[in-house]
Amino acid sequence: MVDMVAPSGQGYVQQGLGAADIFTSLYFAEATMLAGAKGLDNLVFIVDYNFVQSEGPMDLVMSLEPQLDKIASFGFACQEVDGNDIGALLAAFDTARATKGKPSFIKASTLMGKGVASLEGLMFHQLRFPAEVAESARAELEAQL
Repeated sequence: MVDMVAPSGQGYVQQGLGAADIFTSLYFAEATMLAGAKGLDNLVFIVDYNFVQSEGPMDLVMSLEPQLDKIASFGFACQEVDGNDIGALLAAFDTARATKGKPSFIKASTLMGKGVASLEGLMFHQLRFPAEVAESARAELEAQL
């Protein structure tokens, strides 16, 4: 059973503040060490891993790799999934629910702008669209529903 899901972005993990609100300002490494040591199998950390930060491409700012090995060393059951694939995310949560005796970590690799062909891979965190680009993107997404 999963009682707590702690969403974060890879930038917060790099800063050491992932899921800070949930862990009352504990740093990410301290939170993962505690969760692993206590075998909190009702906890799932999920990180949106889009490879982009405000300062630029993630690996040019500070690589987190090998992230899954690092998190596993704290006693987590780790998975990597396509974060743009809802079915893959649901399956990862099913696996997390079935995991006993250790917390779970899901690395959800995503492509910013996914679903809008003209924007896939071109987006970044502070991008502001002109109204006509935003409306076109919205129409493209709604057509996929």
